[in-house]
Amino acid sequence: MGRAVGRDLRIRHLKYQQDSGIDYISVNDFSYYDQMLDLVYALGAAYPAILYKVVGKYQKEELLSFLGSLRRECATVFVGASSSKESVRLRLKEAYALRRGFPETLLGGICIPERHRRKGDEEYRIAAKCLQGCRFFVTQAVYNTENAKRFLDDYAALNMPKVPVIFTLTTCGSAKTLEFMRWLGISVVLEYEREIMASPDPLERSVDLCTDLFEFLYKYGLSLGIPVGANVESISSRKVEQDGAAKLLLRIRGIIDSYTPDDGSFNPELSGSLASGIV
Repeated sequence: MGRAVGRDLRIRHLKYQQDSGIDYISVNDFSYYDQMLDLVYALGAAYPAILYKVVGKYQKEELLSFLGSLRRECATVFVGASSSKESVRLRLKEAYALRRGFPETLLGGICIPERHRRKGDEEYRIAAKCLQGCRFFVTQAVYNTENAKRFLDDYAALNMPKVPVIFTLTTCGSAKTLEFMRWLGISVVLEYEREIMASPDPLERSVDLCTDLFEFLYKYGLSLGIPVGANVESISSRKVEQDGAAKLLLRIRGIIDSYTPDDGSFNPELSGSLASGIV
């Protein structure tokens, strides 16, 4: 009962924001919601994770404190302002400069294939962030093979060492979830929409499509010399869709294992050790 009420309240308030013309949702750091992470930190146990930091919310001293407390088994992704007009306390370039004092920290960045379709410069954004110390990138959710392929092609053409690109994949089990995905700005090609909604089991069809999409991107990335991984998530509060995301994760793990030589060597870009939902 409580979960259903909480879900309805979130949807209602998000609708209020949308109707008021607010395009971006203000959230706290995702790490604040991970109670298990807080517990294992308190116990001194290892809990590999990737922690996102919206750096514009912090003063210099606050970000330095976070970097100083970050455990070795964790990585962090700095997220900049959504608009150049947004008022921030700390700019992304300033955050990167502060991080240089913590060279042991594994730093990642955000990559948006849909932005590459519009502006055609995502590979240069990645190159610039690599110069600032980023060693991997996580994309927003992808449901458009052509956008992702075009980005990989242009990234491969750059004369620079290639770092891992982790594609985010999310399951869709209902028209309501599909509508929410559109509202979040996820580009879902019409063909995929029709296949999912016309299926007697939309969630299973979504899992199949995401599996095929990842297998293509993974094999295509290997052919270009680009390490590719996956971040699997569910944007729905429905347990059946969350179970679908877990099923997708296992399928992707199988794809990676089937193409990775079992020679005992550590392969960080293909390892599932960074976070429970990332392989």
